[in-house]
Amino acid sequence: MSRSTTLALSALLLALTAAVASATTINVTVGEYFFQPANITVHPGDVIHWTNTGSYPHTVTSSKPATPGQLFDAPLNPGQSFDWTVPTPPVSSVTLQYLCTFHPTLGQKGSLKISR
Repeated sequence: MSRSTTLALSALLLALTAAVASATTINVTVGEYFFQPANITVHPGDVIHWTNTGSYPHTVTSSKPATPGQLFDAPLNPGQSFDWTVPTPPVSSVTLQYLCTFHPTLGQKGSLKISR
């Protein structure tokens, strides 16, 4: 393998390692009629971890899909969790709304601002 090929592969590996290392896990509590925090800013590769700490079933459901791959619908019984890895949006920034389909009229809603 030539020196330039080795350097190029090393640079690519370093870039991929940095991208993975910069991913963040954001914990969101799902409770009786709330998400905490409800509105968050995330980046591609971040993982959002929702946990139902309440006494009743809830869902975490995207309500305003921007593109395929940004859709999710997870029923959560008490004590259950759901992880979603943030995809790269088709534009520099997009806001995705989500809600509990059992309790939207009680204000159980949130938003994810996805920024590149």
